[in-house]
Amino acid sequence: MQATDKKRNTLEGSKLEGRVHRKSRNKVDMRSELDEALDPSIIPKLEEQEQLFQELFAITEPFKTNIKKLFDERIRLELDIKVKTLYKIILIKELSIASEFDAQEKGINERLRAQKAECADAKDKVTLYYISLTNMIL
Repeated sequence: MQATDKKRNTLEGSKLEGRVHRKSRNKVDMRSELDEALDPSIIPKLEEQEQLFQELFAITEPFKTNIKKLFDERIRLELDIKVKTLYKIILIKELSIASEFDAQEKGINERLRAQKAECADAKDKVTLYYISLTNMIL
């Protein structure tokens, strides 16, 4: 039993070593690829690429800022439109109430004029009756 355990341990150990060796080999391959990528002739191209990225950023950053300002302005204007729409609705309701009140006021004024006219007629009649009564008495 101990012999089989030793065999298993050595087999597992060699498998692990193979995995580690493969991983380290992959790292070595990756390093050689990086060394090839960092070839001195590529460095000016990388610097040029970095410069182009910086120029692109310098061009796009103000554009992004302007877009944000426009977005904020649009939100502010939409809010302003909604407030003014609500104000307009309130004014329309107030106008409706005022026109109803005006119609009631006109009706009341007509009744008041009619009552004043009746009162004036009644005063005239009373005055006529008073004059006629005073003439009869005298």
